[in-house]
Amino acid sequence: MIELNCYIRGSLSSVQASADIKKLIPDAMLRRRISGITREAVSTGLECAARAGLPLDAIITATGWGCLAESEKFLNGFKESDEMSASPSAFMQSTFNSVGSYLAQVLHCHEYNMTYVNRGHSFEDAVLDAAMLIEDNEAANVLLGSYDELTPSQYGIMERMGFWRKYQSGAGAAFMVLSKEKGSNCLARLSGMEFNCENMSEAGVAGRFNCNMDNGELIYINNQMFPVASSIGFVQAADRISSGTGKVVIYNEFPGERPVISILECI
Repeated sequence: MIELNCYIRGSLSSVQASADIKKLIPDAMLRRRISGITREAVSTGLECAARAGLPLDAIITATGWGCLAESEKFLNGFKESDEMSASPSAFMQSTFNSVGSYLAQVLHCHEYNMTYVNRGHSFEDAVLDAAMLIEDNEAANVLLGSYDELTPSQYGIMERMGFWRKYQSGAGAAFMVLSKEKGSNCLARLSGMEFNCENMSEAGVAGRFNCNMDNGELIYINNQMFPVASSIGFVQAADRISSGTGKVVIYNEFPGERPVISILECI
């Protein structure tokens, strides 16, 4: 178990986001160029940063699939033109770091900016990077987020492969501000993470970390074909802790990969 000591000063999922994107991004030309999951993720990240109200020293994003719709749009255009031309706009928006780039542009945060694309471990790797920046005094406040989308073509392909017989699909975005200081608006403390752990049943995880009604709760993720599902779990855990739960353990087992365990506690 890697011991950590940093604080969640704000968290938000795309389902919870409610701010008008026109207010978040006043530049109409910039809004027009944003599409699909990029729009959803950027607006969630901007609203989360605004709620936290802290100066940002870094932006770190994570994704498993990336911007699939724009990637498909670019490849289809390339194919339809008989490989003679392609849309540069679709290409630029298909890159995995497009969300982090838009956030840096709007927030005027031109410091450390990183995107992790490691399938089911993408978000946990991003969390660890943010925690290390804070521990090494290279950043005091980090905007940390994730995003993934599910297109009809991807869903159809995975359906033919039989994935939906065993796993659930998912899509969306989630952001939080990880900070070195508690502050008055602190939601929870990230106290530890364990990578490459053994596969465990829900009862096994609950028993190991003593998760029961008196000592904490467990968010058990093991049947989600949604690479960054654990980021939604982080938002849920922060909400539960701010509502009175003492500890939340998040177990994330993406199909075909070793599980990762994260522990959030009350401050």
